[in-house]
Amino acid sequence: MQSHVIHTMKVSLRVPDMENAFPMQQRVKECLGKEWDEQLTAILDKYSAANQFLQIPRLQINLEPMPAHQWETHFKERFMEALDKALSQYSQEAPAQQTAEHAAGAFQEEDRPWGPCTASEQYQDIWLFFMQHGMLPWWAQSETAEELEDKVITAVRMQPEFCKEEWTRAWLKGHLSVQRWVQQCSPTLQHAVLEALAGQSVAGTIVGWEATMLLGFSTSTSTVNLRRLQCLYWDVILRLLLTEEERVLQPVAIIPLLKKHWEKWINVEMGTVEMEILEMIVFKTGRTETVSSIETIETKTETTQIGKTKEITQPAKPSSPDLGIGEHLLIRDAGLVLLHPFLVHLFKHFEWLEENDTRILPIYVHRAVHLLSFLVSGEEQMPEYNLVFPKLLCGLPLDTPLEKDVHLTAEEKQQAHELLEVVIKYWDALGTTSPEGLRSTFLQREGKLIFEEDQWLLIVTTQTVDILLNRLPWGFGFVKLPWMEQLLKVQWNP
Repeated sequence: MQSHVIHTMKVSLRVPDMENAFPMQQRVKECLGKEWDEQLTAILDKYSAANQFLQIPRLQINLEPMPAHQWETHFKERFMEALDKALSQYSQEAPAQQTAEHAAGAFQEEDRPWGPCTASEQYQDIWLFFMQHGMLPWWAQSETAEELEDKVITAVRMQPEFCKEEWTRAWLKGHLSVQRWVQQCSPTLQHAVLEALAGQSVAGTIVGWEATMLLGFSTSTSTVNLRRLQCLYWDVILRLLLTEEERVLQPVAIIPLLKKHWEKWINVEMGTVEMEILEMIVFKTGRTETVSSIETIETKTETTQIGKTKEITQPAKPSSPDLGIGEHLLIRDAGLVLLHPFLVHLFKHFEWLEENDTRILPIYVHRAVHLLSFLVSGEEQMPEYNLVFPKLLCGLPLDTPLEKDVHLTAEEKQQAHELLEVVIKYWDALGTTSPEGLRSTFLQREGKLIFEEDQWLLIVTTQTVDILLNRLPWGFGFVKLPWMEQLLKVQWNP
């Protein structure tokens, strides 16, 4: 049996009068049960193939009027027939339409991928979505961080041409975060992508140059932040790999670009020491590589044409805090909202706040996000795409790139443990519940984040145990911590 993911299903009915509206609504809910799921799965299975996915962003089905008598039976039969017909037509038309759109340059990375695609293409789309937004798309399967990255690496190696085409397109549109490349992509994943972009030999040379540069700066008197230096280096490398028509990658081209973009990443003027280090130690490999001559993959004409006319700039901030994705965001740590009364005190304890407590100090905000995640999961170094809600509660834009390798101190973890014990103490309905019990029962709860009317709405998935929320000694219906720009409204009904 195939696995199918449906993001949202909306049923709109036109009834004779308002008197029948509510009863019909209840009948629809009862109709969409187990039998409905089985019939729906059977239809969807017909259009699924091994190692291939059919992605459909929106499918609208209109049904003719039907009698109220035995309405459920009529509705199921007609819907399944119409769905089968619509999918048959869609699967035939989508490839041709998608190819035409792609050739015309109309495809947008922010658009949800649609039409037939291979498993490797889907996993590359998932990672590119993450590289742009800092979160996973709703259609990504639930799996561990290790499993996801392994599948992305395998996908890149299986279809390197697709990787090169899509990474080039994403870069040219400003949809690739250099910081996310540095902070969230493992060396193995980086190397796989570099091999797809430039070939195995050049990929090894690029990584070797980075190591040489970092070693030179770390053993010198320079006080440059090495993480920022990495971002500078990869900004230049990716710029050369993905935008230069000649694809020339050699020190004579790299060093001037490092100097040109120095202040953008390092935030200070380049000093004499740094200039001398670059001139003396950078890229002493005894080799000069020209990417175009070594194991390169041909770039399609459309990509070359884009490269001639479009200058790469930093991505513009979206007008909407939800990144303009236009859909609700799924989270698995919605219960974190229950801890909101304790967060100001927690951050003040570590002196992470400004004097007026209205802002988390920038040097600590990444630690704050990871600490909130630890409160829920008890685990460290979570990937950024699992930190959407902690970002929101720390007042960060959701697309802010985060450092992954944040190691919490013993004191920070101890304070988190004590905070959970305090919650249990004051919430006497929990009795002898342990911190782990609090996490699994309430904090690790699925929910949906929706941005509307200049505020966030959190809809939490309910369970029978939620009756205990009636005895919670503090409210959580509306939350706005001092550093949050938007109000968070919570819908969690016991």
